[in-house]
Amino acid sequence: MLTTGLQKQALLSSHITLFDEVEVGLEPHRIARLLQHLKEDDTGQYFLTTHSPVVLRELTVDDLHIVHCNGGDIVVVAANKPAIADSIQGKIRSGAEAFLAPKIVVCEGATEVGFLRGLDDHWVTAEAKASFAYRGIALFDADGASKIKKIAEGLKVLGYDVSILADSDEPVQFSDAHAQELRNAGITVVKWDGALSIEERIFADLPWDGVMASFEAARTIWNDDNRLLNQVQTQFGQGFDRDTKAWADTPPLRTAMGKAAKASGWFKRQSWGREWATAISRHLADDEIRESDLVRQLTSLRGWIDNV
Repeated sequence: MLTTGLQKQALLSSHITLFDEVEVGLEPHRIARLLQHLKEDDTGQYFLTTHSPVVLRELTVDDLHIVHCNGGDIVVVAANKPAIADSIQGKIRSGAEAFLAPKIVVCEGATEVGFLRGLDDHWVTAEAKASFAYRGIALFDADGASKIKKIAEGLKVLGYDVSILADSDEPVQFSDAHAQELRNAGITVVKWDGALSIEERIFADLPWDGVMASFEAARTIWNDDNRLLNQVQTQFGQGFDRDTKAWADTPPLRTAMGKAAKASGWFKRQSWGREWATAISRHLADDEIRESDLVRQLTSLRGWIDNV
């Protein structure tokens, strides 16, 4: 800021000025003021580099270019691509952090984002796998199935390596045809089989101990057993046993728990999704579910993560 002030008189004539990591040492409000000052200077041209989401949010797509390094080749992509500029502007404001990573997982919602964060913790600590951060991966909350396709396509146009984690229970909003179209464009799509949400898929596929661990995670989050039991009973119908100690592994009970978790938002915050993944992740290695859709799809996602 001091240097900018001292240079102000010297920059009254035409000039080109370079800022490397323009955000270094500045609080967010000072970054905003500096960028405003630079944009108001019509005597010169500024080139800024940044790794700050604050800077991205303060600028528009007309100001921004994304720099990619692909196998040693440097590619600079303008963010104001005509077909996607309007939609990308809002996405930069809502998820600027993701645009600073080379690989992005577009998640249907907060549950998926939180679940993957918890899964990342497990993969690092229990399986000694590389973390998302090490692999240069960011998670983007699409905030709904209907928005997934457009977001993923826009990110791909901007040069990002993109994958998707999505439910299959809203075929109108995100169909198999949508998924195939994205795969044809080079985007990895992880989408559950069976027209199920992530909650329904996990409750269907986990070993029984994992199912009960899921329910215990919900109990810890909500601290209201009657509420949870009422929600499961609504989905189960007649003959529901409210004594959890007497529960046995049956398809109707699994289905009712999965539907209750989805309908009542048991894990519908990032922090809750993360707690859920922490509670059940050790069960994903159980031989009993090795051929399940849950494990198959997560293995596909992990393959994309590890593909540098």
